[in-house]
Amino acid sequence: MVGFVANIEKPNFLISFVIRNFVSLYKIDFHKAKKQKFKSLNKMFTRALKKDFVSIDKKSFIHPAQGRLVSFGKIKKGQTYLIKGKNYSLKELIGEENLEDSDSFYFYNYYLSPQDYHRVHHPVSGKLLFTKEIKGPLYPVAPWFVKCVPSVFAKNYRTVSLVKSIDFGDVYTVMVGALNVGSIKMKEGLFLRTQTEKTVSVKSGDELGVFEMGSSVVIVTQQKLDVKEGRVFFERLL
Repeated sequence: MVGFVANIEKPNFLISFVIRNFVSLYKIDFHKAKKQKFKSLNKMFTRALKKDFVSIDKKSFIHPAQGRLVSFGKIKKGQTYLIKGKNYSLKELIGEENLEDSDSFYFYNYYLSPQDYHRVHHPVSGKLLFTKEIKGPLYPVAPWFVKCVPSVFAKNYRTVSLVKSIDFGDVYTVMVGALNVGSIKMKEGLFLRTQTEKTVSVKSGDELGVFEMGSSVVIVTQQKLDVKEGRVFFERLL
């Protein structure tokens, strides 16, 4: 129902009224946006950025999205720890039961609020081995809900992309669906690549996919990143 309402484009005066109030409520800044006017609430949510704001050193490691880095750390005993001891299985999260040496990985959990830019970008350059869809429910992913309910990220509908990088090793980017976010659209269709297709090259900063409304992104890396919790937006990390 939320998706239906978000995609309504007429009458124009009503859509303009809804967008104007939503922008005011969440204090959304459009100075980086490619367009300043939108035909629907969803088109405002999924807005693209001006080229200057995604001009990134392709050899760097970047934050994959605008939002808030709410937790990060080392994988221990195959578990990714979130907030106040809540955790979930790394293998369950990425759907890889045969993952070797899971304790050699680190996790970084980003929350995208309604005010944020909702497109997700590759954090590294390398070979995209696959993008896959994992079915599941659509529980909320707001930090307050994650504190109360364990394993939300490993249960929710999500897409998982694996890039093998020369400089950074294996890097998984997990786009996690949530309440009111029933649609995740990948850059070239839902399945950009599958595990049976030939690999393709991607660059740090290339667009991976887009959330319709807000949600969360988890990246899993073989290399520890020098980061701190708080607001982030494409900052170069290494």
